[in-house]
Amino acid sequence: MARPLHQRTPRLTPINTPGPEFTSDDVALTAEAVVFHHLLVATGSHPRSFRAVCAGLRLAWCTGIPVTILFVVDVSPSGGPASQGSSRDAIAAGERLFARARRIAASLRIGCTCRYGFGSDADSVIAEAMATQDCDLLVLPPPPITKPAAREAGCDV
Repeated sequence: MARPLHQRTPRLTPINTPGPEFTSDDVALTAEAVVFHHLLVATGSHPRSFRAVCAGLRLAWCTGIPVTILFVVDVSPSGGPASQGSSRDAIAAGERLFARARRIAASLRIGCTCRYGFGSDADSVIAEAMATQDCDLLVLPPPPITKPAAREAGCDV
């Protein structure tokens, strides 16, 4: 009788930890052997942010590195919110995202820090966070899916 599928497939183990078939003499992992030391996941209030958080947490779990989740809140150059109530809505969305991320990180037993970044230019906010948090790897949400442009009448390409 064949074994059930869950007994036949190997369990995933993090990259930075030796699997059950290795002994400590076979694999000596040091801090110098790890390519990346800190991961930054930059998100915002767009719908695909949680997908980036999940990808970042999985990557952090596989490599054994800590992760920082940055929620970028867009504000206007005058210092006020971009539109009335939008910063409050963004912070509420960030709190919901952070709560989900903390639950996943706790179940994976990885270090997770959640922070907000405020500014009118998301790229500069992310660059500042990478420098201050000493992050060397960045995960961004996937771009939004756009519909292909309608073909012009009479064009047979």
